Amino acid sequence: MVRRVGFDNGAPKKGVADKVLDDFRAKSRAEKAAEAAEAKAKAERPRRQWFPIIFLTFWLTGWTGGIFLVIGIITSGQGDGGLFAWLSFAILGWVVAVFVLIKLIRNK
Repeated sequence: MVRRVGFDNGAPKKGVADKVLDDFRAKSRAEKAAEAAEAKAKAERPRRQWFPIIFLTFWLTGWTGGIFLVIGIITSGQGDGGLFAWLSFAILGWVVAVFVLIKLIRNK
């Protein structure tokens, strides 16, 4: 039996292989933690809002019909200045509603 002599605390000295193994374990733990965080983020992704998507789709269908009706009235020569103003605001609102619908579909 060999007795240790010196001022060490009795812990065995780590060799190069032990240091490499400790580094590997630390990296492995960090990678597992990152994978777990990514999986949690995927699980918490917001769900699509189907009611607004369906509602806006039907709303835009009717809105498009109204715009085409007004365009038909204007092209037949029966429109006045107020109808032109209404048509410009209706088209602007239609574009905004389409962008909102696209945003809802993309789920962002």
